[in-house]
Amino acid sequence: MSSHSTLVSPLPVELVDQIIDHLHSDIHALRSCSLVCRGWVPSARYHLFNEVKLSNTTSSAFVNLLRRSPHISPLVQILNITQDGMLAYSVPVYLNGVLPVLAKSLTHLRTLRLSNLDFSCLRSAAQDALLHQFSTIQSLSLKSVTFSRFHDFAVFIVAHPQLQHLHLHHVWWASKDVFENDHADLVLQPSYPSQLQSISLSETSYHIVEWLTLQYPSLPIRSITHSTVSKCDIPAMRNLLRYTGSSLHDLAISIHSIPNCVIEQSSEPALLLQNNHIRTLTLDNILLLSSDAQSCAWISTILAQLFSPYLEQIRLNIIWNAVEQLRAIDLEHIDELLSQPRFGQLKTVIIQSNGYTNVEEVAKIMEGRLKRLSKRGILRFY
Repeated sequence: MSSHSTLVSPLPVELVDQIIDHLHSDIHALRSCSLVCRGWVPSARYHLFNEVKLSNTTSSAFVNLLRRSPHISPLVQILNITQDGMLAYSVPVYLNGVLPVLAKSLTHLRTLRLSNLDFSCLRSAAQDALLHQFSTIQSLSLKSVTFSRFHDFAVFIVAHPQLQHLHLHHVWWASKDVFENDHADLVLQPSYPSQLQSISLSETSYHIVEWLTLQYPSLPIRSITHSTVSKCDIPAMRNLLRYTGSSLHDLAISIHSIPNCVIEQSSEPALLLQNNHIRTLTLDNILLLSSDAQSCAWISTILAQLFSPYLEQIRLNIIWNAVEQLRAIDLEHIDELLSQPRFGQLKTVIIQSNGYTNVEEVAKIMEGRLKRLSKRGILRFY
């Protein structure tokens, strides 16, 4: 019997699904799988259209595809919309036509990511689509997005009642008067989504935190990523942490060029005093520019203020390029702090080295200065 006449029994559906699931990020492989047989099409199509990336050069083709094949619409879970780099902040003409169509078609959308956009340049129909028709959004990311007024930004956020995850990077507004006459209106509006679980703030105004804490006496947020860019961010971050209280489990802080006295000598309560359920703490972008022992004293200050018996992991992401710069961090003091009984549940201390690539040398130096933690076997180096 020739090999061509041999019947090959089909693979079980469960096995096909597992094979295709492993290829979820390989577009070319998924396209090939969709051409094998009809039985492979649903699994391949699920991953092919799970996340869609649109720009001014691809939006029209995708809208036409949705019109020809409406059965694809429910498969789209993640939508990325961006202006090309050279056109950033220009009038997004293509969005004025496609946003109303997408809002009506993508009824199962869970994640929306907008980047390099000026919201005020959108026509009213496109703005209305973003404000009122993407009601299923659970995760919202704004990167390099501008608004005319803070009020417009706030209305845009509260327009998503199912929002659970909010990521803001370089989000600003043209008006210098933040609340203007809208201050009372913002309090009376529907407050921020009550299901919000995580928030990430980077290169954004501290007024955003002021507005969030204005809504409720407590914020049931479980995860915070906060990057400071000015002295005004420290009080705002302090308020955000105070309002989240014991609901906060995961915290990542990045402090840029802020004098230590802002944290150390403040008359306000300790930064993490009320966050007694933190499980993971990340101190990010620790930039070592010199060997000055005072330049990174804020690290010990923050750790000294932490009183969470549930803390399991601490990560220090350090940027440096010379061994002598490590003197800027009082590692012996950190070793003493983290060896106290209140950190008895601590399972891992991760040292992430960026810039200085000799991981073995870093491990040797760190283990020599973090002797107690090294003895416990909880140090990890990357």
